[in-house]
Amino acid sequence: LEGVGLDAALAVRRSVEMLLPRQHPGVAKVQQAVEKAAVLRRDWTDEEFQDGEDGNAQRVKHLEDEFGAVYKKAGGLDDVVSLGMALDLVGVYLKNYKIAKADAIVKDALPRCRKRGGVWLIKALNHASTVRMKQQRHQEALVMLRELESLIHFDPSEAVELYDMLYRNLGMALQSLNKPEQALQYFLKCATLKGVATWWDLWDCGYCMASIAFASNNADLLRRAGASIADAVPLHLQAEPGEFVMHAKICQALADCYLALSTMAKDALDGAPAPDAAAASPEMENAVAFLAAKALPIMTPEEYLEKAEEYYVKAHRLFTDHCGETNDLAGWCAAATALCLVQMDKHTAALQYLQHAVYVYSCSDIPKLQQLRTNIALALQCHNQLQDPARLAPFIPHLDALLGRLDSPLLQDPEGCIPQIKRDIGIILATAGQDAQRDRGLDLLSKATHL
Repeated sequence: LEGVGLDAALAVRRSVEMLLPRQHPGVAKVQQAVEKAAVLRRDWTDEEFQDGEDGNAQRVKHLEDEFGAVYKKAGGLDDVVSLGMALDLVGVYLKNYKIAKADAIVKDALPRCRKRGGVWLIKALNHASTVRMKQQRHQEALVMLRELESLIHFDPSEAVELYDMLYRNLGMALQSLNKPEQALQYFLKCATLKGVATWWDLWDCGYCMASIAFASNNADLLRRAGASIADAVPLHLQAEPGEFVMHAKICQALADCYLALSTMAKDALDGAPAPDAAAASPEMENAVAFLAAKALPIMTPEEYLEKAEEYYVKAHRLFTDHCGETNDLAGWCAAATALCLVQMDKHTAALQYLQHAVYVYSCSDIPKLQQLRTNIALALQCHNQLQDPARLAPFIPHLDALLGRLDSPLLQDPEGCIPQIKRDIGIILATAGQDAQRDRGLDLLSKATHL
């Protein structure tokens, strides 16, 4: 039974239970094999989910139904088969950005996995920490990852894949907590552990270095970081030719570097005094040396923007085609593409991407208020340049639907975004709306002025 999958182990268990008494040692051994197969199960998690919004939704529904039948028969998650499938379904939800559903399963599964200990707890903590990161609860994720690290008693050389996953997740959590120097150390560990920098290491290290470079206004380091990510683009295509979503993420990271470089280059041309670039830390020097990345060429601000546009458009198309139009990744990329296009004075094209971003942010489970405030304001900025109300009209159905959600008592707004969002929606409705829409827009503006 060594190495068999869960279905095969269950088939053997059914046969053995018919042939042998329950007390027979063979029955216990088969049950151990079933439990091992259950905890290692990741059949669903490993699916690519690149069939577009409808196709992915149908597949997720099918897997939910399959899990539901097993869950009902088992009477909950105390059965190892049901628990293993539940953890596998969390992986499905994470890939499809169904974070609330993933969180619900984790809350039920984690105490049971903690009771079982061992690989069960390691796997549950890994999933739970990922859920916390997706919920922007990065400190909680880091605590879980530290606990996970304490549970692993292998030498890194004996469990390369396990430590590679752990180090990468620790790096992501630290990066999200604005500790890029510490994050970079973990991303470098991933590469040195394997003895070679894979496309994933080049992307992680490059993006982390880019964050440090942008914060310190270090254009030279940013060009080296961008080159590391640029090296990851063809390597990823060779290693994972069917992983379109991951390829889109790498392309967007490279576009981010080009966009930031255009800003730095423009500031330099405008004579803006640049702050002294921070001296490279030993960790940074080690990263640059290990990655052996050259540097992106020095360009004009306009040339940097053209390269950024190229990679943003490619990433957005891949996200939309393979994740669906309402996917968060597609929305984030649409917003970034629009920002790039605004800087290129391509306001008409920018409005099309902003419409997509506003649509995604407004129809999320919880409206993303900060992003909505930024992107609706940017849409009005484009309108001020174009002076064509008809180009704002496509926003109105999304904004109409959003207005009804902004007054929900369950919606938290610690940054105070809602008043500005309502005011800007009022401007759009009053400018491009018809009859009742225009009246509603004027009413919103009147209330905004009164406040």
